[in-house]
Amino acid sequence: MMRLLSITLIFCSAFYSPVLFFSGKESMTGIEKEFYLESSFYGANYLHLKWNEWQDSAVYTLSCSAGSNMEYETIYNGSGTEFIHQGLKPNTVYYYRLSVKSKGKSVQLIPVAMRTLPEVIQFGGIPVKGFISNLTEKPMTKFPEYGKTLLITSSVAGNFSADSFFMVKGTNYSSGQQKIGFVLEDPGKSNITWGIMEQKGYFEKMIFLRYGPGNYTLKIMKKSDPADYWRYLSVQTVTNINPEDFRYLMPSESAQSFDPLIRAITLQLCGKETNPSNIAVLLHDYIIKTVFFDNEVYEGFSKPEDALSVLKRGSAVCAGYAHLYSAMLRVMNIPVKFIAGKTGDSVTVNHAWNEVWWGNGWHIIAVSWDDPLTNGHSDYPDGDNLRWKYFNILPSPILIPVNEKE
Repeated sequence: MMRLLSITLIFCSAFYSPVLFFSGKESMTGIEKEFYLESSFYGANYLHLKWNEWQDSAVYTLSCSAGSNMEYETIYNGSGTEFIHQGLKPNTVYYYRLSVKSKGKSVQLIPVAMRTLPEVIQFGGIPVKGFISNLTEKPMTKFPEYGKTLLITSSVAGNFSADSFFMVKGTNYSSGQQKIGFVLEDPGKSNITWGIMEQKGYFEKMIFLRYGPGNYTLKIMKKSDPADYWRYLSVQTVTNINPEDFRYLMPSESAQSFDPLIRAITLQLCGKETNPSNIAVLLHDYIIKTVFFDNEVYEGFSKPEDALSVLKRGSAVCAGYAHLYSAMLRVMNIPVKFIAGKTGDSVTVNHAWNEVWWGNGWHIIAVSWDDPLTNGHSDYPDGDNLRWKYFNILPSPILIPVNEKE
């Protein structure tokens, strides 16, 4: 633990820290909150960077270093909370440093690494293209609320073709507690992808056709407040022309393997290692050393368990461990399943783990069960040991799969 300007820094690794946590007694506002830098949409040549508002009078300075020499150049200075950094190189790490000034005080985040996407996206060594063409001149189905809270500027055809993924671009006019979400149904109507379009104003959302070729149905919806129900805004059909099923290689809403922070950390950790089983060990050990089991969540306190949230927060229950493990392995182009099931003699306790492909088969790994830390305190005498008791285990009656969610 380190202290800087009376602010507690929680490190995700020796080099990256996406989050600064302010304690209520020490913060400038007197209110406990997080101050973080992240990227909400991204590509091979740009990163959309955003941070949460500290207080009304704050001025933010965002600097960037294009190399490990940490020579920073200011790319933004103002009161806004987002910036699109353009003109970047594909598949390249950039280091960002965010600082804030308010009422004569200043705070600076330690550098955060972000990695752009490659110029050509591949899954399993197979290049994919994204949007191909409109298949009809007939426009998508629009509902009365469309245009009031959402305007799509990418394809608005009722049916278009794509190779494995596509982008939805537009403007999100929602405000307050309003939310914009989407549902993507696979060709067999047996797998449903659900997600939220968090970014207000201009947004880009990359959506993956994870379950092979055929016609997918995309429904975009809005919800005015937590008590309201979801209302349709638009409906389109998307035809995936790629014959491959990439479900165990592609990002998902909970395993965000394209996220620039997750990519930067994973690729640095793995370096030039190419052996899938060695990579699985490296990432297993990293997660155990940087994430602790969160008893608050286990006892019913709700926190997001997607990979990026777990990486930022540094704590999780079994689902969060498994989502982060899935995301990092998929960065390395290693097929991985997220398994939701039951555990225990009574077969009543929910659990989540992974199956990872290498060699000629799937290997069971329960990362959370190998973690010696609970709420920051060691369960083991030395507090520093790693174990692999639940790494590459045989099928067991104490682990009963219910479904492969992602």
